[in-house]
Amino acid sequence: MIPSTIERGHIIEAVQKIDSEGVPAGRNSKKFFLECEGKRYPPKYVVSLANKFANGAELDSSSFNGGQETNSFLKRLGFDIMEASPSRDPAAKPQSEPVPPPNGHSDEVVQTEHHNERCPDCKDTVKRMLEKIYGDVKPNYKLNTGTNPENFRDTPHYEDLKRIFTNLQNYRGNKNFVYTDTLPNCDYFVPNPGFVVEFDESQHFTIPRKIALLSYPYKSKSGFSLGRWAFTCDKTRAKDNDPYYRDEQRAWYDTLRDFLPELTGNLKPTVRLYSKEMQWCSLNPDNSDDVAKFKNIIESRRKDLNGWVATVVLQSDIDKDYSNDDRMGELRTIVDHIAKETSGDGVILFPGGWFYNYEKEPRKMYKWVEEQMRDILEGVEAHIIVCIGTDGSVGYMFSWDNVPGNDSEGLLRHFTDDYDIDWVNDAEIHKSDDGKTIHISKDGNSVEITIDVGEKATLRISDGRTQDLQAKEEDGKLNIHIAGNYAVDQIGLAVDRDGIIAIGRKFHPAPQERGHIKLADDYLSEEDSKSRIFELNGVKYYMCVCYDTYGLRHKYLSNPDVDVVLNLVHSVYPVGEGSSGASYFAKHGLAGASKQWGCPVFGAVVFFRCSILENWPTGVYWNQGDVSTVNWRYTNNPVKYGDKFEIGTEDGIKEGLALIRIYDLAVI
Repeated sequence: MIPSTIERGHIIEAVQKIDSEGVPAGRNSKKFFLECEGKRYPPKYVVSLANKFANGAELDSSSFNGGQETNSFLKRLGFDIMEASPSRDPAAKPQSEPVPPPNGHSDEVVQTEHHNERCPDCKDTVKRMLEKIYGDVKPNYKLNTGTNPENFRDTPHYEDLKRIFTNLQNYRGNKNFVYTDTLPNCDYFVPNPGFVVEFDESQHFTIPRKIALLSYPYKSKSGFSLGRWAFTCDKTRAKDNDPYYRDEQRAWYDTLRDFLPELTGNLKPTVRLYSKEMQWCSLNPDNSDDVAKFKNIIESRRKDLNGWVATVVLQSDIDKDYSNDDRMGELRTIVDHIAKETSGDGVILFPGGWFYNYEKEPRKMYKWVEEQMRDILEGVEAHIIVCIGTDGSVGYMFSWDNVPGNDSEGLLRHFTDDYDIDWVNDAEIHKSDDGKTIHISKDGNSVEITIDVGEKATLRISDGRTQDLQAKEEDGKLNIHIAGNYAVDQIGLAVDRDGIIAIGRKFHPAPQERGHIKLADDYLSEEDSKSRIFELNGVKYYMCVCYDTYGLRHKYLSNPDVDVVLNLVHSVYPVGEGSSGASYFAKHGLAGASKQWGCPVFGAVVFFRCSILENWPTGVYWNQGDVSTVNWRYTNNPVKYGDKFEIGTEDGIKEGLALIRIYDLAVI
């Protein structure tokens, strides 16, 4: 049986590993192949290898079937399966379009029978809208910019452009795809204030374009979301082989248009519109509301990242024997130091689980956190937002007295999310006459939870699975907990002087947490009526709780138009104890998230009973193209901090040492 924990991102990582290492003898397929980016892969071996990325070890080929089981599993994840045929050209276009990921954000509108993306009225409407807002607009405008990387040898971006060009050459071996000395005309040029607007139809969203986008250096100023455009490339996978190098050529020319501000020195960032994101000709240039809507689209894409992010890495010698009061005292010390070392507005990122509320829900600490933070930030002139991890409800599952009742929905969702039991939806729930057993049943399936002697309880599922539970009297209620020490609630808080402004619950568990913690419904779910996304001076930040950054890639999620990802990582332990894979987390958790969303990712963590790894990156930006994160190295990371300092026990860090790194978003 194929584990349900294998997700699309794991399959992609397996394919990339095969690209670099090949298929072992005896693991090829004779009947079917998975087709990805014009290449063939043996489906069963791909799934077996993907399990290594999902669960730590290759899946034994005898534990699941090839053919229908494997092929159906891969198709559900959006991959194409083809019957093997010696005559088939592996580079030919797949017979069916890739299935959009179920959780992916789509920018497309449905094209009606009488309208499609090549509508000439749409392009004319964009021109007229631009004229309404900016005055003079020059369509099909010629800029005398070169097309050969050597044209830019004397510019600061020569190495970046040369790397992008080489990555495009290496994709399919097409070394020559530049056959004009100057860049072809751009779609629209707006002289005042001076920027280019490109209207991208589907043929622009190719794998070469994705490779180019993922090779870009960090740019604090941009006119579109690199992550969203790369995601649409991966979803669309358009192909134009007439001539055979057309996709690489188009991707290269689009790259040069994106670099026009850097190459000319006098233009603002190139703005890109997607032909399918709306029916552009439905806008009326004579309607003020439509003009305002269009202007908002243009202006919102012209990003100018500003401010700073400070990451906090703690070296703790006392594991979990710390108190929340001590942690608040350390937080106060750290915030005070950072406020003195910085100027202007910014964000301070603390690790996950900085506060620990044990058996109680984290929300019971919110008022205390707000009061303390208000006192800490009251005297700070700049607008500083502090992101803190708060864990609690260790093992909490439900309150016995509230089932049937208020906790029923959450209990059923627990079985659906963490036990993969779909039949519980709309199942019947009732208690035995003696009040000691809860019965959940539907269509011959059942779950029973029984209170035993003392603080014991037992969960039994009709498919044969059982689990030990704990029953505890808490605040006058009998609460049921999963045996063990997992924090069921793992929360990230963003707090400023006015209180909590954003809350994010973990949505993607670590492998050992599955079935033990309460997850958010999805990566954009609100928690206590607050989003996990917050904004500071036009920059949008997205909070992840530890393994959530794996979820961005493994669930193949689209960037919801955020500029920075903040990851509240829990802990690193000595090798052989607990979670000790610091390098693995940096590769796949931080760099992988940056690759998926096309934006910088910052992380904060606690090193328990071991020294801080000086080279562990707390700021990451992906610029390595479409290579596997397996091959990513610390030396590939272009992000540099502007300043760093340490705070020790003598200055108020009771647990040991705090390492602070400060990143300027304008220049990282």
